[in-house]
Amino acid sequence: GGKRYAWGVLLGALTINLITVHSFWPVAAVTLGNTLEALCGAWLLTRYGRFNPTIQSLRDYLRLIILGGGVGVGIGAVAGSTVLLVFGVLGSEAYFHYLLQWWAGDVLGVILITPLILVGRQTRKEWFDVKWLSEAVLLLSLTFLAGQVVFLDWLHDSIVEAAKAYWMFAFVAWAAVRLGVRGTVVVLTMTAVQALLGAYWGTGFFADDIAITHLANYWFFMVILSVVGMALATYLAERKQVEEALR
Repeated sequence: GGKRYAWGVLLGALTINLITVHSFWPVAAVTLGNTLEALCGAWLLTRYGRFNPTIQSLRDYLRLIILGGGVGVGIGAVAGSTVLLVFGVLGSEAYFHYLLQWWAGDVLGVILITPLILVGRQTRKEWFDVKWLSEAVLLLSLTFLAGQVVFLDWLHDSIVEAAKAYWMFAFVAWAAVRLGVRGTVVVLTMTAVQALLGAYWGTGFFADDIAITHLANYWFFMVILSVVGMALATYLAERKQVEEALR
């Protein structure tokens, strides 16, 4: 949408920080960092016109998570954390920990939420295909059920020991092969929300993750699941485009 959308990022970051933090410098630093990382990520992605926001190729997806996520977020996180350090809000011993937490959280947002927004803006002819819609409903229903079992302890008395997080790879792979990028990002988002709720409520596979690893296991699981699923979906989408062009 262009640089003008940075004002929306600025307003959103400022609002949420004013609600949760009451000191001037933390609010200013985090708001500055959030806005800067969005601008840097967008500039890195679009500066040569090589990024297609429909994310229909593996190259586009890797550019998104590496440039928009890893590098862009890193610039904003370093800038914001350094401002906090300079003005004495952060101690030197907490600087790198805070920086890492900021970077990891926002990278996960780029990996999960950015593709959901970008592909959600597109209209696809499959929406009007009854067979495609039926398979999509079946897949999403089964994914939701598996997520409830694995992360929120449904059927706790019968299969609690067998319910493991690797179950979700089957549904993500199914979505990547049959539903494409759009279906994959929906499945990933659903899984991320269920897993986070389970960690917050102390149930399921990540029941103790907040206390033991401060959600580090959750972060690695969702990053790996997302990268594997989206890499497969974008690779297959790109291959399909090439085959259609050859025909």
